[in-house]
Amino acid sequence: MNHQAKAMTLAELEVQVKQGINYFTTKFISIKRNDLTVAEYYEQQAI
Repeated sequence: MNHQAKAMTLAELEVQVKQGINYFTTKFISIKRNDLTVAEYYEQQAI
Protein backbone atom coordinates (compact mmCIF):
# COMPACT_ATOMS: atom_id res chain seq x y z
CA MET A 1 0.00 0.00 0.00
CA ASN A 2 1.50 3.29 -1.07
CA HIS A 3 1.75 6.24 1.25
CA GLN A 4 -1.19 8.56 0.71
CA ALA A 5 -1.52 12.27 1.27
CA LYS A 6 -3.25 13.42 4.43
CA ALA A 7 -7.03 13.31 4.06
CA MET A 8 -8.50 16.79 3.87
CA THR A 9 -12.17 15.80 4.11
CA LEU A 10 -14.16 13.18 5.95
CA ALA A 11 -14.99 11.50 2.64
CA GLU A 12 -11.29 11.20 1.74
CA LEU A 13 -10.55 9.77 5.19
CA GLU A 14 -13.32 7.20 4.84
CA VAL A 15 -11.92 6.08 1.47
CA GLN A 16 -8.40 5.78 2.90
CA VAL A 17 -9.61 3.77 5.90
CA LYS A 18 -11.56 1.39 3.65
CA GLN A 19 -8.51 0.95 1.40
CA GLY A 20 -6.33 0.26 4.43
CA ILE A 21 -8.72 -2.33 5.81
CA ASN A 22 -8.93 -4.01 2.41
CA TYR A 23 -5.13 -4.07 2.10
CA PHE A 24 -4.47 -5.54 5.53
CA THR A 25 -7.30 -8.08 5.19
CA THR A 26 -6.70 -9.36 1.65
CA LYS A 27 -3.16 -8.46 0.57
CA PHE A 28 -0.80 -8.13 3.57
CA ILE A 29 0.94 -11.44 4.22
CA SER A 30 2.29 -12.10 7.70
CA ILE A 31 4.91 -14.58 8.86
CA LYS A 32 2.95 -14.92 12.12
CA ARG A 33 0.06 -16.35 10.09
CA ASN A 34 2.26 -18.82 8.18
CA ASP A 35 2.60 -16.49 5.17
CA LEU A 36 -1.16 -16.07 4.79
CA THR A 37 -3.35 -12.99 4.56
CA VAL A 38 -5.88 -12.42 7.35
CA ALA A 39 -8.70 -13.66 5.11
CA GLU A 40 -6.80 -16.81 4.15
CA TYR A 41 -5.83 -17.48 7.77
CA TYR A 42 -9.38 -17.26 9.09
CA GLU A 43 -10.72 -19.24 6.15
CA GLN A 44 -8.23 -21.99 7.00
CA GLN A 45 -9.22 -21.86 10.68
CA ALA A 46 -12.88 -22.39 9.77
CA ILE A 47 -12.13 -25.69 8.01
